[in-house]
Amino acid sequence: MLFRSAEVRRAEQTTEQRAAAAEAATRAEAPATTGEALTRTETAQARKPQKTVYASQGKQDDKSLLARIQQKIEDKEPLTPYERGVYEAKSKGLAPRAQVQEKEILYEAKRREAAGEELTPLQKFMLEEDRKSRKSAEETEVATPEVEEAKEVTPEMEGRLREAREMSREETQETGMEAEGTADIRDLFDKSVRYQAKVETAGTALHPDAIKALKSGSVSDALISLTETSRTPINRVIATRIAPLLDKTKVVLKPGLTNERGEVVYGAASADGSVVYINPDIGYSEEVLLHEAVHAATERVLQMPDDQLTESQRAAKKELQRLYDAIKNDKDITSENAKESLSEFVAEALSNNLLQAQMSQKKWTISDAWRSFKRILLNMLGIKTPKTMLDAALMATDTLFSRTLAPAKPDTKLLYKPMRYATSGLASAGDVADKFIAKNRTWMDGVRANSTGLAFETQLVDRFAGFERLAKLMPSLHGSQMMYYLRMYDQRMNFVAQSVANGAIKRVEKTRPDGAKEYLFESQEGPSLQSTVEILKEAKKLTGGGEETNRLFTLYMSAIRAKDKGFDALHFGTDLTQADLTKAMSEIQKDPKLSEIFERARREYNEYNRNMINFVVECGAMSKELGATLLKENDYIPWYRERNGVAELVIGKEPPIRIGSIAQQPYLHELIGGDKPILDFMTSSVQNTNMLVDMALRNQATKNAVMELVSLDLAKIGKGSNSGPDVVQFKVDGQNRFALIDTDKVGVPADLLVKGMEGIPTQMPAMLRLLGMPSRLLRKAVTASPLYAGKQLFRDSLAAPILAGADFTPTLGALREIGSVNKSILERRGITGGQIFTGTSEDLTRILTRIAEDKPGWTNSLAKWEAISMEADALTRRAQYNSYIKQGLSEMEATLMALESMNFNKRGASPSVHWANALVPFFNAQIQSLNVLYKALSGNLPFNERLKIQEKLLTRGLMLAGTTLAYTAAMQDDEAYKNATPDQKYGNWFIRVAGFDEPVKLPIPFEVGYIFKALPEAMYNIMKNEHGSDEAFKAFNQILLQLIPGGTSMATVNYGRAKIPVTPPIPQALKPGIEMALGKSFFTGRDTLTAHEQTLMPEAQFRENTSEIAKMLGSALKVSPIAIEQLVSGYTGTMGLAFLQALSMGVPAQQSPAQAVKRWSDLPVVGGAFQPNDAGGIINNVYERMKEFQAVQKTFDDYVNRGEKARAMELLQTRSNEMVGAEIANFYTSTMREFTEYEGAVRASNLTAEQKRQELDRVRQIKIRFSEMVRQASDKAIPR
Repeated sequence: MLFRSAEVRRAEQTTEQRAAAAEAATRAEAPATTGEALTRTETAQARKPQKTVYASQGKQDDKSLLARIQQKIEDKEPLTPYERGVYEAKSKGLAPRAQVQEKEILYEAKRREAAGEELTPLQKFMLEEDRKSRKSAEETEVATPEVEEAKEVTPEMEGRLREAREMSREETQETGMEAEGTADIRDLFDKSVRYQAKVETAGTALHPDAIKALKSGSVSDALISLTETSRTPINRVIATRIAPLLDKTKVVLKPGLTNERGEVVYGAASADGSVVYINPDIGYSEEVLLHEAVHAATERVLQMPDDQLTESQRAAKKELQRLYDAIKNDKDITSENAKESLSEFVAEALSNNLLQAQMSQKKWTISDAWRSFKRILLNMLGIKTPKTMLDAALMATDTLFSRTLAPAKPDTKLLYKPMRYATSGLASAGDVADKFIAKNRTWMDGVRANSTGLAFETQLVDRFAGFERLAKLMPSLHGSQMMYYLRMYDQRMNFVAQSVANGAIKRVEKTRPDGAKEYLFESQEGPSLQSTVEILKEAKKLTGGGEETNRLFTLYMSAIRAKDKGFDALHFGTDLTQADLTKAMSEIQKDPKLSEIFERARREYNEYNRNMINFVVECGAMSKELGATLLKENDYIPWYRERNGVAELVIGKEPPIRIGSIAQQPYLHELIGGDKPILDFMTSSVQNTNMLVDMALRNQATKNAVMELVSLDLAKIGKGSNSGPDVVQFKVDGQNRFALIDTDKVGVPADLLVKGMEGIPTQMPAMLRLLGMPSRLLRKAVTASPLYAGKQLFRDSLAAPILAGADFTPTLGALREIGSVNKSILERRGITGGQIFTGTSEDLTRILTRIAEDKPGWTNSLAKWEAISMEADALTRRAQYNSYIKQGLSEMEATLMALESMNFNKRGASPSVHWANALVPFFNAQIQSLNVLYKALSGNLPFNERLKIQEKLLTRGLMLAGTTLAYTAAMQDDEAYKNATPDQKYGNWFIRVAGFDEPVKLPIPFEVGYIFKALPEAMYNIMKNEHGSDEAFKAFNQILLQLIPGGTSMATVNYGRAKIPVTPPIPQALKPGIEMALGKSFFTGRDTLTAHEQTLMPEAQFRENTSEIAKMLGSALKVSPIAIEQLVSGYTGTMGLAFLQALSMGVPAQQSPAQAVKRWSDLPVVGGAFQPNDAGGIINNVYERMKEFQAVQKTFDDYVNRGEKARAMELLQTRSNEMVGAEIANFYTSTMREFTEYEGAVRASNLTAEQKRQELDRVRQIKIRFSEMVRQASDKAIPR
């Protein structure tokens, strides 16, 4: 069966589709000639600069070459690309033989021009050449198809002819070979250049003889006619070569020919090369005929036996197969059709513009994949050209390989309402309007965008997901730099903290090993708010305290400012008078020591602020003139006011500076003074730092992204302001600019990019902010736990080598980074910093608290523990950074990858996700963890190929799985392993350590640990243990809940043996209370109280380790002390329980016997690091089984009591085994109750603490062995 090519699928359309497409094409007012029709859609593809690698002219004498270049410049003769590269390299002091790649030069030239940066001579030359080329193409669009050959050869043409001859002659001398037909093709090329100068991409109407041959059904006759009538030399050459290959190929003329998307096309070809389809309405042009003929001929050559091909054709065929194999396995290639087969690949490559663009970004041998594809096809068709002429041949045949899509798209999809102007003149005006007026999108656009999956990713996972896709279309450095700037904007709170503590940020230039430049943001050590506070500490004894110093210094700074600028210019907005200010100032100046301290602090702050303003100017968010004005203000204090919902910075009598939207940044409310008193110095300075950092980073990220899009012809820049769903605002040297984004043509909806750049609206209703407080409390309590730091270090350092391509020994490699130089580097670059930021206004409070003088003792302690936990995360990132540098990444790339390996500051653009993260602890962290796993598995993490991330994930994951199997086999007889609950067993490794009776628990990494540890472990236990399947089912049921973001906060119901979530994530503010009321844990699904405890009065429901505070509260409130501790633990984790135990030390304990000696696993806080040898895994399993038996018996009794005998008999017949098991269940529960009562008697006895411990351990072992016996007996009597 023949393959159905992409173009055959287009041809096989229904009559209705063809009719609709034809009608749409007619309404679109197609051009009068086919050539013009071709030009409109193909000009964009032809204009794209192709990556060119020029042959090294190594045998030339450098001095003579430079002399010749200089002479050409003096004579105003055009330079060859190689000569331009030598000239550029010489001007930079580089080696003259540096290779030049036109695409990168032109790309950088466009970016610099858009950014207003200075251009090099070569970049200016390339831009001029590009503009000439574009102008020529535009002139060609309105030219007639019957274009005469140029009569005059301009100096530029002669330069191109001279370049071609010189390159051909020199390379022939180097190789010592004369390619076949060199003289003839050189002559053809000379004529082709003259012709191409005037007709670069236009479609040329077919001669009537060729049309007559097509109507008769013969492609070969039409091509033979082309060899005699075409005025384009390269067209004649190709027609001559492929005509013999298509002697049996038929032609089918199909008016209104469309593709599978309903778009009108010029032509198509079958996968086997037996049929060529031509749209007679618009497809009678040389380019259409040759395009489809090349496709059909290529298919014919692919199907021909190798012994019928020449040696060069066989070599080309093999290379095409290798290219196809590479494309098929490339994750960046999005066309699934291109990966189906070699024939489908050729079909797609000849018709899919996006595939052509993606191939042009892929290296293949010494060129790119798209360029190589064209060269291979020429060789397969036997079109021989000398190497030096190949570039010319490929450029001349660009139109033959570009997509044959008609200029007018049918409006059946209703993506945009078509514009129908009254006159052609108004239509031309409308084209101009499209260049800067945003388009209104229909609801269908939203449906189309969401169906791609990119909208989902942008809204829920990563607001910059669209830019990640676009980065793949850019040169590597440009794409990485763009993503670096965007990611650093999300790190702005880290930069604010670094600026406050270390010094202002600066954009630092770095030279890469390849000589290219890249840029990083770094906090520069120097004056800071922290150093200012350190100076003010000296005044503490003189003022009465830290807060008193802060308020008096605020007064001091305000008085100086009022003296310089005038009292009214400060907008105090209160009943303060100049006399009040003068009197207060005189009191401060009475103490010379205090005045001297305040003066030093003022100078320190002014220098810090000077550096911050320089940074804002450097990023273009503020003009140099305004920056210079501010730098003159040695007593600059920020004052903020609101106008039309926008926060503005007011500086004396200067024009206000727009800071941001209050709706999107609600913390700006705190800056707005109005009639309220101004903020104190420390608060306003931290707020001001935040505003300046936000302005600078946001503008730099937006500006750079826009410039990169401009370089890809995906955006246009305008002066001033504008608005719309595809418009973004930014500044260039403080001047307002806007960009009209047009990325839909490459599959990335522009409105998604704009949403991402706008940021996340953080305005939350008061009720939601209140409900978010318990979530923040739990996050803080969990991360402040001493045990958390150790777990984090182990998990992260194990996951990084598996998931993120880092090369270091887990744990040990991270521990080696303690005190390393990388600590300062990554902190100053905003990647690490010892604090957790949530993207809310509390972040600024954290920063302020960190530098405040009078902090409560408990706040200091909490901050220290939190810093320790964050240091655990930082150690792993430092080890990663060091590894990435060793693997060849640049400093900017290594910094970006150290962040992207697990970026918790990455967020989706949806406000709902932001709110969910505020209400549910670690909600976004779970989303980002899954995202990293997905990207690692799919090969889409940054620098995947260079770091071999996907390969390492597989090999190292399999190594971990193998190690796990060995571990599982060794643990089969370990009592702690056998008695562990499923979530304990599959979520940890148990390691026996000398000196401890209980094993240490080492947690597995999330997500990747489930795949390569829990899964193989479960498979082994299923095969080896009788109850392994039940245990694994429960474990993975729990794991699946944990994988769902917020899954552990969802209420579940039992469906068979499975727990099914039935609610959305419950806010942390409500969850502990609901669990307490229900007496259940959503995490484990088990009852909070044991069966025995449920029979007691509430105040008597406590255990040996229940705190005295909980007992006291339970007695007073008639509430279960166990439930009280469950409530405390739900809001504060293990730290809350430890706090209750600490408080209990001051509460007189009721007269009670001594408690048994505590085991390691019983201790507060650190007990979670140990696994008890006698955990309740087996006992819980048997209890659950016995409950099933008892439920069947009770159901039967209920049916009988209600007189429903039929149901009772049916149950007896179907569940008789379980009813027999009810007797076993009753015996088991009564016996276990007796054991439990005996344990209570032991605790109440007068035995010593050690004796009690021994006896309780002995009874526990009896209960476990008894449970094992009952389980074995029930398995035999009542098999599952």
